[in-house]
Amino acid sequence: WRLCRASDDGKAASPGLEYVLKVHNGVESRQLSLLEAQNEAMARVQATGKIKCPAPIASLNGKQMELVGMIIADGSECTHAVRVIPFIHAKLLGNCALTAPMLRSVGEQLAHIDIALAPMHSPALRRLHVWDLRSTQQLSPLVPLLEEEQRTLVA
Repeated sequence: WRLCRASDDGKAASPGLEYVLKVHNGVESRQLSLLEAQNEAMARVQATGKIKCPAPIASLNGKQMELVGMIIADGSECTHAVRVIPFIHAKLLGNCALTAPMLRSVGEQLAHIDIALAPMHSPALRRLHVWDLRSTQQLSPLVPLLEEEQRTLVA
């Protein structure tokens, strides 16, 4: 990748030229089909032209994602997926006044996203994970690891 040059104060030299260098952890890096589906989803939403959506920038090799070998703490090598994504400055919805026009705009944006993603049928997106509320039962064996006060909240 060729990224923007930083100014003397460490900030980006030009507005709009800020990036996120995403180094995926070892677990995510073994799920390349999921990361590729994420790339496709970002590209589809961005292609609508109706929503500011970052999409990975191609590396000098022309790839949206590179696999990089890194030495980890125990001295062994682990391969990590790495991608560069433009940073888009925005306010979090939770920090905004929830007015009727704002909520209407959110609904419109969600509709555009839904339409853009409707044709996607990647098998990688059909997975359950512990963050999915349908998987809460899988967390039951972890309840004893909580402090007693926390256990009463989930029991």
